[in-house]
Amino acid sequence: MFKNLFTCISFCFSLGIICCLALLGWIINGTPTGDLSLKKADAIVVLGAAAWGNYPSPIFKNRIQHGIKLYHSHIAPYLIFTGGTPKKGYPSEGIVAKHWALKQSIPQKAIFAENKSRDTYENLYYARTLGSQKGLRSFIIVSDAYHLPRARLISTLLNMDVQLSPTPDRYWQNKTTREKFKVYLHETNSALGALIYHISHQFRSIASLVNHAKNAWQARSKQSVVRK
Repeated sequence: MFKNLFTCISFCFSLGIICCLALLGWIINGTPTGDLSLKKADAIVVLGAAAWGNYPSPIFKNRIQHGIKLYHSHIAPYLIFTGGTPKKGYPSEGIVAKHWALKQSIPQKAIFAENKSRDTYENLYYARTLGSQKGLRSFIIVSDAYHLPRARLISTLLNMDVQLSPTPDRYWQNKTTREKFKVYLHETNSALGALIYHISHQFRSIASLVNHAKNAWQARSKQSVVRK
């Protein structure tokens, strides 16, 4: 019995390691190394990053400026900025980005922003929700190159029609192989977390529907008994 249990645990552990390595390889291989050709879309989604008070951090500013550049190229008529705030009372990343874009003479009617998300999964979830409310169905996702494979995975889980557009990042190009590998490991861990979160959320949704159906059936059964 213990031998079979040990074999089962070893198999599951080995399978988990193989899956993690496959995901790591997929992220490394899927990281864009230059500009990607794009077709017209409904909106440009700029993924959130740190905001320092009312100002975007250098990484976030780079993303915002790239989104604005794409907007000026007429590839999409709208910008969607994403990101909440880690501290209550501080401006959200989405609102900071919106104000930055307004200062760059982007029309207010062309800008949408969400301020609830706390991570990449929620960035895209709320962007999709906002887009759906505005009749927007296709998106160009803007972020750092190493971040985009995770964004693609999440957008696939959320059934979004997306293209990817990496920001120009000289700092990434100057990183050593060891530094890049650490980033890839972080991205793999975060992608795995997003995958587990999505699957668990689907199971919770199914369980909720089953429980709702069970309660409805029990209520109808009680009503039937009362009538008799």
